Amino acid sequence: MEKPKEAKRGLEERLKDYPELTGRIEEIVDELEQSVAQGGSLDDAEERVVPLVRKLGAEVLTARARRIASEVPAPSGAQVHRHAKKKSAG
Repeated sequence: MEKPKEAKRGLEERLKDYPELTGRIEEIVDELEQSVAQGGSLDDAEERVVPLVRKLGAEVLTARARRIASEVPAPSGAQVHRHAKKKSAG
C-alpha cells in the first residue's frame, strides 16, 4: 500500500524554514513598490531590484550550504588519516 502524498506547503510556510531570506524578499518587494510609486520606468525598477536579487541568490546558496553542512556528521578522530612524509633512517 502506498503512503498518501503530503500536501505541498505554501510559500509562506516554507519560508519559515529560512527566516534569513524573508527580510531580503521583503526588501525586494519594497524597492519594487517604491519604484512604481515614484513613477519610475521598468528600467529604473530593474536597476533597483537586480542587485537585491543577486544578494538573495547568494544568501539562498549560503543558507542551503550551512544546512547541508550541519546535517553531515563530523568524522571521528580515529577515522581521519592525514598524509605525512615517512621518516627514513637512512
